[in-house]
Amino acid sequence: MTKLNDSRKLLGKMGALEDHKQWVLAVASGRVDRVASLVQAGLNHRTGIKALIQQYERAADRLYQPRGYSKDDIMRSIVLLRLGGARVAEFAHRSLALPSLTTIRRNTVLHALVVSPSFPTLAEIEANLQSCYAARDSICESHSGPGLGLGLRLGGGTQKIIHEVVMLDELATEKRIRWDDSTNKFLGTCREHNHSIPLDFTSERELDMLCDAIAHDQVHLASEATVAAIGALSPKPREYAALPILLSGTCKAETGKQHANLIKAVLEVCTKHSTRNNTLYRTVCIASDGEAKRGDALVLVTMSSVLNRSSPIYAQLRPLELMNFLVGPDDITADKDFKHVIKRQRNVLMRNKGIEIQGFCITPTTLRIHLGSNGVAPHRIQSLLNPNDKQDVILAYSLLKEVWSLPPPPPGSDPVFSRAREALNIYGNFARHLIMPYIQINLDLCAQLTHLSAAAHLAFFLFRDNLARTRFIPTQSYVDIMIMIKNVYFCVAKMKVDNPTDNFYLILLGTDRLETFFGLVRTAVGTDVNVDTLQLGSRASGLIEVAAILAEHPEWDHGTRRLTLPVISQHDGEISSKVDHITPMSWEGDVSVAKVNLHTCWLLGRSKAVELIPELGPALMDLAASDSESSYDILAPLGRPLVNQYDDDDEYDTTVLSGSSQSINLKEDLVASPGHPYTHDGDIEDAIADEMPRNQVTSDITIQGEKTSKARAL
Repeated sequence: MTKLNDSRKLLGKMGALEDHKQWVLAVASGRVDRVASLVQAGLNHRTGIKALIQQYERAADRLYQPRGYSKDDIMRSIVLLRLGGARVAEFAHRSLALPSLTTIRRNTVLHALVVSPSFPTLAEIEANLQSCYAARDSICESHSGPGLGLGLRLGGGTQKIIHEVVMLDELATEKRIRWDDSTNKFLGTCREHNHSIPLDFTSERELDMLCDAIAHDQVHLASEATVAAIGALSPKPREYAALPILLSGTCKAETGKQHANLIKAVLEVCTKHSTRNNTLYRTVCIASDGEAKRGDALVLVTMSSVLNRSSPIYAQLRPLELMNFLVGPDDITADKDFKHVIKRQRNVLMRNKGIEIQGFCITPTTLRIHLGSNGVAPHRIQSLLNPNDKQDVILAYSLLKEVWSLPPPPPGSDPVFSRAREALNIYGNFARHLIMPYIQINLDLCAQLTHLSAAAHLAFFLFRDNLARTRFIPTQSYVDIMIMIKNVYFCVAKMKVDNPTDNFYLILLGTDRLETFFGLVRTAVGTDVNVDTLQLGSRASGLIEVAAILAEHPEWDHGTRRLTLPVISQHDGEISSKVDHITPMSWEGDVSVAKVNLHTCWLLGRSKAVELIPELGPALMDLAASDSESSYDILAPLGRPLVNQYDDDDEYDTTVLSGSSQSINLKEDLVASPGHPYTHDGDIEDAIADEMPRNQVTSDITIQGEKTSKARAL
């Protein structure tokens, strides 16, 4: 009997093994997508292996479709719908078994954003803010469960404080008049001048008046749209994605005072709705690029008074010598986008007049000589100093890295060569201190602040030295650097007061999140096509969801190469190409504000600057001991504020390089230098051919002993 029972057990186990082998083969056949959902449905009904095989066969024959989608499936479908449209989402549903359009729309709530037909009103901004938060909260609740959204519902009645940044920038738009059926108004005219005509489309008369006004240049078609967005300084991806709350067409004829009124309207709405779900949202700064008229507006809004002694952040900031203490309401400060600042440093190196460092002028020709002497290939130098591409962040970083990598002059060098190399070493260290806090992911917050302090002290001295002024760098570039550094210190001080145990992520400052949103808008409307104002409003609400999803899953988004900074590891000093976006999740250094003393960081940075330029120490001491009535600080290096001073048009003139950039040694240019892979210059077809070959033929070829791509060789 024992042997009989054992035999039966063995037969049963052999049958089970055969069933499992059959299951493995069935899954390996790939006839059914989303096998995980099928198995999950079977487990919920306590289905055995044979029943699973039967269900698999039915699913393969299109007789059964497992229900239930994972959170990631739904989020993928939302991205496909918003960026590719209903046709792409339906294709993904039928070919990849992703959720259907009905399921997608059931899991998302859209609130259309209002495009202001004229100067934005408080009601329009307020409606957009409420729509944005309703859309984002619906994402959080549908994918994370109720109570886990942006609002952070805390127990015990404790009110959490979250800091926010207001980001402002312009997006190029199609010059086109559209009719908004939700408001019965014309869209697409500039807010600066369209108050002179009726915008309600009630009869043919209004259309005639609009056409006459445009024909007589009284009203203009909007060439750009001003977009204001808010983003939280939070490590949580769904919180820090940009939320556009103002959309308004412009012809760029607005004065600084008029633009200041627009910014004040945004701040008024943010203040009115600062408390949401037991959480206080505090606007700590207003970020922008280097646009001059907005700079005037930011001066009016964020530099209206001196930091009050009763301010909670006064004690932390007052010991910082040379710090500028002008602030706006609630101690709000201005900010400049760090990528914009980095791009300008490359542009300064390429200008005809060069840069002056301690009395020595470094021209583009001088820079070429020194880069070449350090082993940089001629075609590489030609690419780095190409004046036709001034907006490429990677190119800016690459040039500045080559500069700070230059070694000291060899002993016995020509005196002029040695003097030029020493000047380049000083500028290279200044650029390194300016950039490293944003790309070296191992840095802690104290080290980041120390680097920025060193950069501020170096720029302050070099701008003053020998009255170099704009011979060092243009005034606006200097001001943008100092505004950016000042804002970092002020924001850290506010975080230490409001959330003394939280982390502060420097990379969340600036307008980078708004630029990411602009990229989504351009993708949704089609390649190489500008959005018009009506499309901007209709698509922006759906793209809020996309921005939040891609922020949570950065591995799904490759990003824009021209706007993606590389990542440097402190351990090996090498660039990592595996990280496309530097996010709070990817930052490895300790950025807790509890371990930071602002005065200490400021002094450490000053010491690094003095170590590089010994003359800086006595100069600062003499400045502190002077009885001059002038007030010196980082924004007034010569005793008078520079914030309202502008450079001549030739400060960034690169006509000399523009002529030389056309003469390229084609034979040398065929071969990419070792360690510097070739990047296609705008030829997207060649780039796609390299990345997605149509057959197994290799895209590499050897030319003159060096490997390069066939597209590059041609």
